[in-house]
Amino acid sequence: MAAPTTAPSTLLKAAAWLSRCCLGLALGAWLLFAAAWGALHWLIVPRIGELRPNLEAMASELIGLPVRVEAIEAHTAGLIPSFALRNVRLLDRQGGEVLKLALEFENFISKARPSRFDA
Repeated sequence: MAAPTTAPSTLLKAAAWLSRCCLGLALGAWLLFAAAWGALHWLIVPRIGELRPNLEAMASELIGLPVRVEAIEAHTAGLIPSFALRNVRLLDRQGGEVLKLALEFENFISKARPSRFDA
């Protein structure tokens, strides 16, 4: 004789539904993170030099003085890309050089460390 089966309780069904929703959200968040990481490494980092004029314009608007950057380099050696800004110059209103420095960013987390400072 077969044992009678009982239907799961409403609480158990609600817990199962909530677990599936949480798992789906976690999976979606990881997929979104992976897509953002991939876009950074395969779309932005190799083309960072093309963004130099836009970055100069944004920095100039933020600071209020013309900013010129000779070169921007980016390398992907691990999970976090590294950036180097070469010969960053701040100009006065007449176009004369006020400040010249070279910055190298080891990664997003570390602070900028000046490799050369000329005033």
